[in-house]
Amino acid sequence: MRRAATVAAVLGVVLATRAGAQCLGDFNGDNKVEINELVLSVNNALNDCAGPPTPTPGGTVCPITFADNNIPDTTPICIYTGPWNPTCGANDQRAEWFSDTSVVVVHLLDLTTDVFLAADVKAPDSGDLFGWFTMPDASDLQQVSGKVTLDNVFGTLVVAPCSVPFQIATCDFAHYDGTLTQVLNPPAAPARTGSSARLEAAAFARVRAMHEQLGMRLNLQRR
Repeated sequence: MRRAATVAAVLGVVLATRAGAQCLGDFNGDNKVEINELVLSVNNALNDCAGPPTPTPGGTVCPITFADNNIPDTTPICIYTGPWNPTCGANDQRAEWFSDTSVVVVHLLDLTTDVFLAADVKAPDSGDLFGWFTMPDASDLQQVSGKVTLDNVFGTLVVAPCSVPFQIATCDFAHYDGTLTQVLNPPAAPARTGSSARLEAAAFARVRAMHEQLGMRLNLQRR
């Protein structure tokens, strides 16, 4: 009953005013209280604001999810920065992601070799990791399981493989935890620096085809 009253009180305050305190609503400073901010406000009230007060640096919010098709160059690109291993390596690995709404591909930036990790989209904020590749045609697609998750409230992109697929600077790629640092909006997005061009729709078709081939089990015949 107490929690219900608390939620009702928060809803009343947030909906009646443009919340000035980050604990109650306008986290990105746009003078509006969005649904995701409202949910966070309720959770903060229930937990006495124990969570981080500011979801993303400088109020940056990724305007798209895995449910959006951001292959066309008329859509924004979200850039994340973070570590790929909690015990070694640097804290500055950049990454971006592209989705055709059924497959999401995470592209690791600033490496001497392009590296892509692909996942089946299961929800707007999550996908099941199935492989990684370096060739544009995905001809070297190798299997790896795990999860890819997106949090547009706290501005994070997490890639968590179940096994180590490769190393970066002799440090195992074990758990990428990127924080949203930049949103590139058209027309700047297609001409961004330090990254390859957007993945084309044909590339996603090849990734799916390779995924299906990897998933086929050998069917041995009896004599």
